[in-house]
Amino acid sequence: MNILNTISNTISNIFTNYGMMMGNKTTHGIKHCMKTNVEDIHVVFIINETYVRWDIFTSIDTIQDMYDVLEKKYHIDNSIIEINNNYYPTYMHNKLAKLTTDSSITAKITAKNKNQYV
Repeated sequence: MNILNTISNTISNIFTNYGMMMGNKTTHGIKHCMKTNVEDIHVVFIINETYVRWDIFTSIDTIQDMYDVLEKKYHIDNSIIEINNNYYPTYMHNKLAKLTTDSSITAKITAKNKNQYV
């Protein structure tokens, strides 16, 4: 578990530094304006304990938004998300900001079809 935290922190630092260099913020490939109390949340997806992908969400995004990204960007349409030993179904509308204290989330993804994301 320590290795996963190290990977998550490293990726979070890379995104933070990249955003500062580029002078803008993006999420899911779409620019968003900086609003009050909206922060970036760096999410590391560990897919079937094999593949590691990452993405940037905002604090107002929800679990449902994570499922949307998995489906649209990574072509994973039948999966379950585990965060902090809790499983979240697709219809959850919990805000990601409530699931983290340090602006990063490590999400373990279990996909039914092992070849969906290759």
